[in-house]
Amino acid sequence: TMAVPKDEAQAEIWRVTLEMERSMKLMRETVKETFAELDPLVEQGKKRSDEERPKMAEHRATITKLVQDDAELCEQRAALLGSVETTRRQCEQARASLDLAEGC
Repeated sequence: TMAVPKDEAQAEIWRVTLEMERSMKLMRETVKETFAELDPLVEQGKKRSDEERPKMAEHRATITKLVQDDAELCEQRAALLGSVETTRRQCEQARASLDLAEGC
């Protein structure tokens, strides 16, 4: 049973309180419905994330390997260019020596 408000101010407090309780109930119901709609989507996202994680790890490993291979190729290229330069200098020295020998 509900007591009768003593005056107009108390009646207004009760009216505001009742209105607030109704609003809170509506908000709780709305939140509950929203979570009911979102929960499956969250679970789906978690499942996809779990499925994608191994693929991402594989891609990272591939990228790491390619970066290492690129570094090795750069080192080999530098060594080859150095070797070509050494051979070019040796040919120039040999040609100079041959020119000197033919000039004698």
